Amino acid sequence: GFGANAVHFAECGYNVDGIDVAPSAITLTEKKITQKPNLREKIKLKILTKDNSQRLPYSDDYFDYILSNQTIYYLKSLESITYLLDEFYRILKPSGKMIISLIGPSNTLCKDGKEVAKDVFEYVDVTKSLGGKPSKAYVFRDEEHIKNVFKKFVIDEIGSWNNVYAGRNGFHFVVLCR
Repeated sequence: GFGANAVHFAECGYNVDGIDVAPSAITLTEKKITQKPNLREKIKLKILTKDNSQRLPYSDDYFDYILSNQTIYYLKSLESITYLLDEFYRILKPSGKMIISLIGPSNTLCKDGKEVAKDVFEYVDVTKSLGGKPSKAYVFRDEEHIKNVFKKFVIDEIGSWNNVYAGRNGFHFVVLCR
């Protein structure tokens, strides 16, 4: 994303690896890091390219923690999400923990969008951050749906947050698992 979480966790003393498919997101994160040079050694950034998209560029059992915030649903299909979750499982240490956010059915992207495939909604981003072009997102219906997709993991908690303002509903599930 835009690097706020990477900077925050580095400031808290963690070593951080950030990965994104968008070079522009890496550039924005780099700008934030240059404003805080003491964090440069604590944050490593990588761009996920076609060359490394089949396997995340980390060894097995590499991470103590994984945070995936407001991203996984843009993979647009259950198959892609399941593949990424398998990769997260591979790179998470046996004692590791993961926090991940997912769109839920009351999110405006669903309410204003159109279901174009099972659990996949197409919508136009009214914020124009995507240039007003249609985009798609995978939506988790409920906790049972989450438990079924996350079956490799031990789920410690499923919670949610909901920010409603300016006529938009930002409902997300959040999953803490290991």
